[in-house]
Amino acid sequence: MLIEFKVSNFYSIKDEVVLDFKASHSKELTKNIIPYKHVGLLKSIGIYGANATGKSNIIKAIYFVWGLTKFSHSYNAETKILPTQFKLDNKNLTKPSSFEITFTKNNVRYQYGFSCLDSKVLEEHLFRWDDTSNKPRRATVFRRENIKEFKFNVDKKKQQLIASQMSENVLYLSRAAAFNFDKVRDVYDFLVNDLIVNFNPSWNEYTKINAASNPQLKNRIVDILQKADFGSISDIVIERKKAKIAGIQANLTSDGIKFNPIPETDKDIYVAKFLHKISPEEAVEFNEEEESNGTIRMFSLLGPIFDILDNGKVMVIDELETSLHPSISEFIVRLFHSKLNKKNAQLIFTTHNTNLLNSEVLRRDQIYITSKEANVGTRLDSLVKFKLREGMDFQRVYLTGRVGGLPFIDETVLD
Repeated sequence: MLIEFKVSNFYSIKDEVVLDFKASHSKELTKNIIPYKHVGLLKSIGIYGANATGKSNIIKAIYFVWGLTKFSHSYNAETKILPTQFKLDNKNLTKPSSFEITFTKNNVRYQYGFSCLDSKVLEEHLFRWDDTSNKPRRATVFRRENIKEFKFNVDKKKQQLIASQMSENVLYLSRAAAFNFDKVRDVYDFLVNDLIVNFNPSWNEYTKINAASNPQLKNRIVDILQKADFGSISDIVIERKKAKIAGIQANLTSDGIKFNPIPETDKDIYVAKFLHKISPEEAVEFNEEEESNGTIRMFSLLGPIFDILDNGKVMVIDELETSLHPSISEFIVRLFHSKLNKKNAQLIFTTHNTNLLNSEVLRRDQIYITSKEANVGTRLDSLVKFKLREGMDFQRVYLTGRVGGLPFIDETVLD
């Protein structure tokens, strides 16, 4: 379960911002809380704000941590960690970008972080606490300082051997996981396999592949599409075919997320056919191209959503409402607060859907607002900061500008 994420000097983010899943002491919507020690953890957080205030950059920061953890062990000496610094202040161009994530897995709490600059990992650390203890104490698994200076408190010989194989552009965590070092296994697994980030164009393919081999999953998807009023869909048939196709890979660049083509190869492709009943005995077949964007969007999301709910992962999604009716966006959020969420899955989403600013859907500590000032960068504040009373109309408060996050529009252009 995710406890906290911090990032600084990354794209529009100059000073450190914190996404905190620790619940406040409010008694609102206790079903939105995961019991954890003396504090609860939030099942979801929604991030609001005007365009260009940095909402997506928080998602990109999580994606950056995921990508560097997953791939950096395979980097060669020439592989670049692309520049990500805040560009509106020249001083920040010579400062590192920093990231830190705190989470719990298998009754152990971890705090992992690193900073990087000019394709070098300058600092890196991993601490752990045994949450089964009444008084858990922090233990250092490793510390990295000045690029290649390491300090180890456990398995020193093994870790020193791993460190001797390090390059300055590689995360130690990534390399240690490649060496099957058991003290980082759960950390690597959480960051790479439990953080499911939507900067990946293959969610539709993921859903089709898994639904093709898992009739139960396909039936669950059909059931949700029916209950969420997506037309007269009675079934989905998924066929596997051979084809020569070119793929797409998402890469984080200094200009944002770029989707780059992958050369054409022989590959299995999966084609979904949607059956719509026109009578109790007869159904007609629709190709994906004949379905609405909203139907395909929901279909694509449901595969990852069920995986995340069933396995207690963290869903990270930018612009949740894309192609979806506001009520469907709310339905997705409510799935994470419902009895279907038995494994303490969590959701991070950005949105402009103000219908979700409802005290019956989200608590104040689940609502974050981004704002940005010239040469200052993105600010991220929980609604708790604004001392609103319980039961207040959050949507009205937001739309009247009392908590920020609204664009200033110069309407003289309309005159």
